[in-house]
Amino acid sequence: MRKITVRDRQNIVDIAIQEYGSAAAVIDLCTDNGLELDSDLLPGMQLLIQDSYPNNADGQVADYLKANNVVVVSLDDNDDTFALGDNDGHFIITDDEDFIGA
Repeated sequence: MRKITVRDRQNIVDIAIQEYGSAAAVIDLCTDNGLELDSDLLPGMQLLIQDSYPNNADGQVADYLKANNVVVVSLDDNDDTFALGDNDGHFIITDDEDFIGA
């Protein structure tokens, strides 16, 4: 296992997508770190990540995100939309699933 550091505005689903390419891998993430599905993550927290992708991961998505240095974050609480974004403020997928170029 390796460790990663939680960044500002990341939640447990963000980390599952970023590291495993699938929100379904949130169960593995929770199990490996003793977390609940509704656990709050704080910036600076260290989380354990499996060295190989679990069965419910999407390695192609995870590999793409890593190769392009995409950090998956949620929007802040003052915004009622949802998107996957990178650490430069570019959004990958909007709430209506339109793809936006960075």
